[in-house]
Amino acid sequence: MRFVLLEVAVLLLLAVTATAGLSDRFADESLTAFFKTATITLAIAAVAIPVACYGLPQSELRSRRR
Repeated sequence: MRFVLLEVAVLLLLAVTATAGLSDRFADESLTAFFKTATITLAIAAVAIPVACYGLPQSELRSRRR
């Protein structure tokens, strides 16, 4: 359940920051840098959360050796 809540929260924030970064309302130069950084950081977090919750997948070679 923790994984689902974290992933939904990160994806929601990612969608909001990406949308805000592309909108004309936040076209100010100082905000553009913030939204670019936030979007990249949240995208990395969206990838890292499943790894943190479930670990890296086993490789086929390691599982065949056992």
